[in-house]
This record gives sequence, C-alpha cells and structure tokens, in this order.
Amino acid sequence: MQDGMRQSFAQADEIIIGIYTGSYTDGPEGRAYYFDQFRIFDKSTWTWGPETNALLPVLFQDVRPEVITAQEFKSLSALDRTGICWDDYEGPRVVFLVEGIPTLVFLKQTFDEVEKASRRILFDTYPLTKECRAKDVFDLMLRERARK
Repeated sequence: MQDGMRQSFAQADEIIIGIYTGSYTDGPEGRAYYFDQFRIFDKSTWTWGPETNALLPVLFQDVRPEVITAQEFKSLSALDRTGICWDDYEGPRVVFLVEGIPTLVFLKQTFDEVEKASRRILFDTYPLTKECRAKDVFDLMLRERARK
C-alpha cells in the first residue's frame, strides 16, 4: 500500500481527506462523487488545511470506484475490510469509496478552457478505517520523504 500511495502522492495535484456522501449525475460530465467535511493537504508545506463543511464534487475518468454503503461495510469480514486498502491483485488496484467514512483521496485537476472551469478528477482513494490504517501509512510516507 505504501508504494502505491507514494506513486499517487507524486501524481496528485490535490490530496484531501473527506467523507464520501454519495454520487449523482452531474451534467455533461456524467457521475460526480461528493465529499463533505473535507480537509485539503498542502503539498508545499505538508500541512492539512481546516475542515470545510461543503460538498466537494469530484469526477472520474479512468477510475470507476467501487461504492460500499455504510451497511455493507458493517457486514464485511475483517479480511475484506483490510482488503479495501491492501488490494494486491494482479492488474490495476480496485479503488473503493465507503459511505460515511473519511477517505484519503488523490486528485488530478483539469481546466476546461471552453467553460473556464476547474475540475477535480479522482484517481486513487484509501478509506481511513482502523483495519486499513491509511492515515498512518500516509504519515509514515511523509516522514520517510522528509528524511531524504
């Protein structure tokens, strides 16, 4: 997980921790995923901004996350809960969004010249569950980067 997170960190234009609240059809772009109570990580200072209580729309292009409801998550086995983050299958890693649980989200930003609008594109996520320990792995990755 740490290697994948390192790669995502290097590619990300923006990193947030937010609570996935649902997805909705959002105009011509298709489906948008919404996050609430989010904090943005500043890659230049390596600090988290204040929590913002607003809906943040995030689109997808190449990644279509598997959505797990809060009820489904409660019924998962401990092994499956761990597998949401530590997915080592062959091929591309499956990206999961769990409703109501804070999630570490890696985003690319694009700019639509015609509409003069910026868009956030989701490309990787790690739910912050006790089984996953994604925040601990993220913090460890930052400490290792700081030592270099």
